[in-house]
Amino acid sequence: MKLKSKTVWFLAPLIFAGIYLFFFHAGYPEWHNLERLAFAGVHTNGQVSAKEPGNHQSIRYEFSVGTNNYSGVGNADHGGLPGLDRIGVGEIIPVTYLPDQPEISVPGDPIELFHSWSFLLFLMLPAMSLIATVVTVRRLLKNST
Repeated sequence: MKLKSKTVWFLAPLIFAGIYLFFFHAGYPEWHNLERLAFAGVHTNGQVSAKEPGNHQSIRYEFSVGTNNYSGVGNADHGGLPGLDRIGVGEIIPVTYLPDQPEISVPGDPIELFHSWSFLLFLMLPAMSLIATVVTVRRLLKNST
């Protein structure tokens, strides 16, 4: 199928928006939770309950809010936590949770994670979407000649 050059350039912003929004939609809920945790989260202490080296160097942790117990999974070596090889089961770690939803929590400092996700969603993702758009447009233009 041959496309005219004007048509391809008209499609370029739509291609970019489609790629970006697809991946943004997948990452936004995590970023939004981290934003809330970073700026409105409550800090407490939790305890490492398990180490999962095969799950992105994750740790499982538990913490209490009032009389309720909660658990979560997060990566070691992020948010000021030591690496998986330097953290032990039973170790006390900082945990941040949402006061109205304690089941949403992260181990360590959520601000570092929030900044990492912000970089990913608002700088890296648009750059990668732009590259994918340029490659697609070039292929479409090449195939239309």
